[in-house]
Amino acid sequence: MFTITLFTFGPVSENTYVLHNEAGHCIIIDPGCFFGNERRELADYISDNGLQPKYLLNTHCHFDHVFGNRFVHDTWGLEPYLHADEQPVLQNAGRAGLIWGLSFDNYTGPLHFLRENDTIQLGTDTLKVLFTPGHSVGHIVFYCAAQHFVIGGELIADEPPVPAPHVFPALVGRHVHVTERLRRGR
Repeated sequence: MFTITLFTFGPVSENTYVLHNEAGHCIIIDPGCFFGNERRELADYISDNGLQPKYLLNTHCHFDHVFGNRFVHDTWGLEPYLHADEQPVLQNAGRAGLIWGLSFDNYTGPLHFLRENDTIQLGTDTLKVLFTPGHSVGHIVFYCAAQHFVIGGELIADEPPVPAPHVFPALVGRHVHVTERLRRGR
């Protein structure tokens, strides 16, 4: 059974998740730790709880969701798992951060690509990957059917995703489809 811990990090208040199981293995999702004290907070939480990081997952690669990818890699040797369509977003995250005046050391190492219906296994616990483009071109969410939760980046909401429905109507249809699938548990 997953235990979920939420951290709100960075100058734009991004949500970072650590999911861990009874064996002490954990998954880090969307590490937005921008400041040194935030990196220490994440590292201290993992150390203080005796956790062993096994995966670094990104729902999407907007700069605020990848601020800490290099730190996670350098600290625990993890390489990011993301959708292939997010690779150019990740490659340009440093430049996007500069537009906001947020310079950071972007991750540039090996990547692992996830697709719709792939699974992330942590012991007996499973996350299913759902492809949910809209907020970002290769946005994905991680769905745990056994515990009925979704780690959704910035996609799941009661309203259609940005951009507006009159700009990209196909994305709104996809959002409704994904939301209905999650409500049905499939």
